[in-house]
Amino acid sequence: MTPRLFAAVYPPTDVAGRVHAACAALRDAAPTLRWEPAGRLHCTVRFYGPVEAGHSAAITVGLAEAARLFDPLPVEVRGLGAFPTWGRARVVWAGIRADPNFEVLHHEGEVRSMARGCEVEGRWFRPHLTLARIPADAGGPVRRAIREAARGVRVRERFTVDEVVLMSSITGPTGTRHEAVARAPLGRH
Repeated sequence: MTPRLFAAVYPPTDVAGRVHAACAALRDAAPTLRWEPAGRLHCTVRFYGPVEAGHSAAITVGLAEAARLFDPLPVEVRGLGAFPTWGRARVVWAGIRADPNFEVLHHEGEVRSMARGCEVEGRWFRPHLTLARIPADAGGPVRRAIREAARGVRVRERFTVDEVVLMSSITGPTGTRHEAVARAPLGRH
């Protein structure tokens, strides 16, 4: 099976742990959902999808080129939301407010990927940490319970983005596993 690749930013372990702990009420409101453990909380900068082995090297180079254009970027994890809306939620997230250059980093990664033969992702970049995925067949009561629980949750953490990690997502019989393929440090050299 061809692995799916994505570029991501990971908060430091202590920040991820505090965000996860702050969201305990959400997990309690809907314990049967697929909640992300603290160690897997990340912000996807670019999703590439299934990529053949030879093409991942070109993506790695493009990602490294884009990352070198930026100094480390301050971000704040703040607030909760759902895609597309709370009433039709498929993803529950913690928002990320970032230095405007974070979006430019996303754009530069997109441009460099395109120059190496990747298709444009074509989505609006809305930085967030995915907390849970909600199956399509989950009923309205589950979505309402999460929305109600979210009203009492306060998330506010800060950290500095100093690298973007190219990750491989591999689905197997025991679930999905993420493995780092390459790291692209931010910093003008």
